[in-house]
Amino acid sequence: MLGGYISLMLFLGAILLFIVVSLVVNFFLEPKGKQLVPALSEPFECGTPQLQQQNTTQIPISYYKVAIIFVLFDLETIFLFLWAMGSPGMSNMKFFTFILFMLIFTIIFIYVINQKILDFNIRTENK
Repeated sequence: MLGGYISLMLFLGAILLFIVVSLVVNFFLEPKGKQLVPALSEPFECGTPQLQQQNTTQIPISYYKVAIIFVLFDLETIFLFLWAMGSPGMSNMKFFTFILFMLIFTIIFIYVINQKILDFNIRTENK
């Protein structure tokens, strides 16, 4: 009865162990005090010094919000398709789960629309 849960707990334990070991190793390997090499604080661009400082463009923060929303909705639809392909029959519990998932999906979408996260009013100024 608990065979599936035991493997899940072992997997989660392995993940937590990996995180703890990574943090401990990082703590012991990080340089102590001030950085000894000033080149470590410079920007890194494919192993060569940066060519033109003034040729950088700023990306508006709204781009990142849209990108995160896209990834979240994309993952939700992937989970929906996986759920639909993995359940051969439709019982009352599966139908209730589907309705609950779609309700949460719709509430999140309405929240995104109300917060106007998907508005693309990017103004470019000529300098």
